[in-house]
Amino acid sequence: MIASSALAFENGHNAVIAILSDTELLLTQNYERIKDTFSILDNVHVLEVSKDGDFVGITKEELTYLHKKGEKLFICSLKHTKRINSVIDKLSGTGYENDCTLIFDDEGDD
Repeated sequence: MIASSALAFENGHNAVIAILSDTELLLTQNYERIKDTFSILDNVHVLEVSKDGDFVGITKEELTYLHKKGEKLFICSLKHTKRINSVIDKLSGTGYENDCTLIFDDEGDD
């Protein structure tokens, strides 16, 4: 997932959405691993979707600003309908909704 995401970013994708498991513990572990991996890049922002469906630590206005700057997003979400719908809602109107996006279902066998 990490290598494919880096390749996608290099080839014009502006966002990666990873749908990860269905437990908070696994979400946090994956989020921290992905954040650590991409921390060497200034233009990739790793975001976590909280229990209430918000992106942790960033507003919709800030997302719009990041898009205008050409910044990349890596979004980590649990496999819950509310959170997935929230990702769609939060990206709408920011510019990212029209961009090439790579989506991973990390638990595709469930």
